[in-house]
Amino acid sequence: MDIGVNIDCRIEEELDSGIDLFTNAEVSSLSDERHFGSPIVRQSKIQVQNIVPLGKQVLITSADEVDGTRRLQLEVTATKVK
Repeated sequence: MDIGVNIDCRIEEELDSGIDLFTNAEVSSLSDERHFGSPIVRQSKIQVQNIVPLGKQVLITSADEVDGTRRLQLEVTATKVK
């Protein structure tokens, strides 16, 4: 069982002032509850495509936790490497 955070990003296109970024994120955790003795897995999957400007921190997605009050936020800063 894979529990934790997996984030995969790829640049679809380089633009004059930034990048076209595709992001696939999966976040999973075990609940404190049990179902017939087995742990309950909570999982969020997010796929987004954003235009991200160079050198600026950008919030690319956010989501509420399924069974709690927390919020998942993904931020990215694109930096051109020579």
